Amino acid sequence: MGNHQGGQIYISLESNKVNVGDILSGSVHIYLKEQISDPHLLLIFKGSESVEFNTVETSYNRNKTNIRFIKHTGKQAICELKVMLLAWKNATVFPGNYSFPFQIKIYDSILPTFSSIFDSSGFAKIEYKIKAQLQAKSLNPIKYKQTISVFASKLKLSQALYPSKTMNESVGRGCFLFCYKNEISIAKIWIDGYRFAKSDSIDINLETNLSNFSARIKRVEIEMMKVISVTANKTNKMIKSESQKIWKKNFYPEIMPRSGVQVQKFTIAVVEMLANENCFTMKSSLIKCQYVIRVKLHTDYYCCKCYGFEEVNQGVVILPLPVEVERVPPPIPPEEWKSSVLPCSSISYETQDTMSSNTALIKSFVSVPLLDSE
Repeated sequence: MGNHQGGQIYISLESNKVNVGDILSGSVHIYLKEQISDPHLLLIFKGSESVEFNTVETSYNRNKTNIRFIKHTGKQAICELKVMLLAWKNATVFPGNYSFPFQIKIYDSILPTFSSIFDSSGFAKIEYKIKAQLQAKSLNPIKYKQTISVFASKLKLSQALYPSKTMNESVGRGCFLFCYKNEISIAKIWIDGYRFAKSDSIDINLETNLSNFSARIKRVEIEMMKVISVTANKTNKMIKSESQKIWKKNFYPEIMPRSGVQVQKFTIAVVEMLANENCFTMKSSLIKCQYVIRVKLHTDYYCCKCYGFEEVNQGVVILPLPVEVERVPPPIPPEEWKSSVLPCSSISYETQDTMSSNTALIKSFVSVPLLDSE
């Protein structure tokens, strides 16, 4: 609760979780301890992305090595909606309790909430906050803010980011080349589909032909990698990337020597891979997040002289997580709370359904008519 010698302000919401394009409902509650003149109440919904990471700078001075850690930060606004909920013109508002119900439609084209640890001590995140501010003559502003979790209920966001691929299409294809003595064998791999929600499963197919090969494939190793790239310090565009292994599992198909064509399918639940992740495939002004499935084949023998490879990396798109928002009614005020409840403000605005670029900043300002004193 925002406290001030002149009063208090607080925001109560039906839920602090909301899907992109949905309605955020709540009320702003004000408790005035003293009378104020010509006040106005401002409601702000704001989103921003921010990053923080360290780099190491090493210098040498005679026999001494100097190591300096440099912190890099970056922050950029994503959207900002300002709403003048109510204003009094040439009026005095007396001490008491006042409640201002509101409904705000969340922008259709913003990125959902995102959070990832970066560089062990750094971070990359997208967050949204709602803020209420009461201003008046001879009164320092009374402020209150709280964080809102924004989710994605529609797939159009990721489909707009990756329009060239369609669902249920086998697009991830690769090939293994491995040898033993003078024998060479080739294995093929492909992934069914391209975009995956966290409730989906990923089918990884492996086709082998060891008809002319004397070694067996004893183990298949599958990993999920997350590649995060962040940008800070706009003046010199400091960019840093980091690859994080977030999941790994071994399979033992026992594909024997001299066996013919075989097709193995490995099914993995996405939620198993990303159980602790609050991330998804995305690209914004400061953050880029990608997911890669890495498949390795292990045989009985390994030849270090051949120019083949034993692993294949395939990129996949992980969709933002939708959520079923549970709307909870506001708490019952105490008996001594004799609040004056004003009509609900339903806020609408004009904005594009889709953003031409994720680097764009959406800004809106909505105002209501002034209230004249009686």
